[in-house]
Amino acid sequence: MRTILIGLVIGATLVGVSNYLPILTPAAWSQTATPSGPPTTQSLGAIQFCPLGTPITYVPFEITECGYYYFTGCLIGTAQANGVTVKADNVTIDLRGFSLLGVEDSWDGIHKEAAYRNLRIINGTIAEWGNHGYHATGDQGGDRDGDFLEDLAIRNNGVRGLSLGGTTFVSDCTVEDNGTEGLIGSSNSTVHRVRAHRNGGDGINMGHDAVVTECTSVLNGGTGIEIASGIVADCTSRENSGNGFHVLSGRVTDCYAERNELSGFLLDTGSSISQCSAQINDEHGIEIVDECYAFDNVCRGNDADGDLVGAGIVASGSRNRIEANSVLLNHTGIAVSSINGSSLIMRNNSSGNAPSMNYVIAAGNGQGPIVNVAGGGVFPSSDPWANFEH
Repeated sequence: MRTILIGLVIGATLVGVSNYLPILTPAAWSQTATPSGPPTTQSLGAIQFCPLGTPITYVPFEITECGYYYFTGCLIGTAQANGVTVKADNVTIDLRGFSLLGVEDSWDGIHKEAAYRNLRIINGTIAEWGNHGYHATGDQGGDRDGDFLEDLAIRNNGVRGLSLGGTTFVSDCTVEDNGTEGLIGSSNSTVHRVRAHRNGGDGINMGHDAVVTECTSVLNGGTGIEIASGIVADCTSRENSGNGFHVLSGRVTDCYAERNELSGFLLDTGSSISQCSAQINDEHGIEIVDECYAFDNVCRGNDADGDLVGAGIVASGSRNRIEANSVLLNHTGIAVSSINGSSLIMRNNSSGNAPSMNYVIAAGNGQGPIVNVAGGGVFPSSDPWANFEH
């Protein structure tokens, strides 16, 4: 009796559900995969896939309603106009591998008005616009925007490649050969796996509470990567005309700076740097100002321009801690210039720098004993805070 009742309940349930959901045959199940390419209307028996989204087939194009918009081919803009202007919340623009190209005297490739949020732009190229490749206008602070940019190539635009609003996530993009900054953002944004190459200004320049990870910045006309505050991790900055990295307040870890025309790393007040490598930069390997912590870094071959002022690590302010670093083959190994600066220097290794320049430490700073181990053998000191030179 229980089996019969269960069967009746299940049967009744299926009858009820069938009023709302289609029942597919096994053959039909095999045909229900999400169709590739632009959305189309298809019929599978009683089931119909309706068109999803709106094609963008011309520019200038203005978006005033939320929804999914997609390209069907490459588009070329006109002078004195943006390519696509966004005036709505909750919009996705899918370039689907195509290019949005500007012309002389054009404006922005994609332009978002200030009042709107939750814009997603993916999968294509935005190039050769007179102003910015992408521009979020208005007050760019706070956590208002909530935008998402992914898999984009932003090239050869007259001003900036990407000019972000607040709280934007950027991933797997290339910004190169733009007139000023490759990518510039305001507060609360994350930049992941972005390649910034040959831009006229900074490669990547972010505001407060930024997170920048796994990025590469090469051959830019300014600083490679700069943030007002936040975290920079697992990034590389090479051959830039300014500093490799500039962190006004924040933490840098597992990064590499090489052959930049100023210092590899410049850290302002209250910053920390650990497990980074700075090599062959024209000025200093690591330059810190006040209340910073430099721990477990390698600085090699800095002062590459030969002006005899570059150091592996230089501290110009007060209350810094410089610990467990290796500074090799620079002009000066570790330089602490602030008299009575109350900085601490301990457990470092300095080798192959200019004669008598392994440690140049002003009076009024604390340091572990400097132990010369050039002769090899057993360490002549067991002091746990000792600095070594050879």
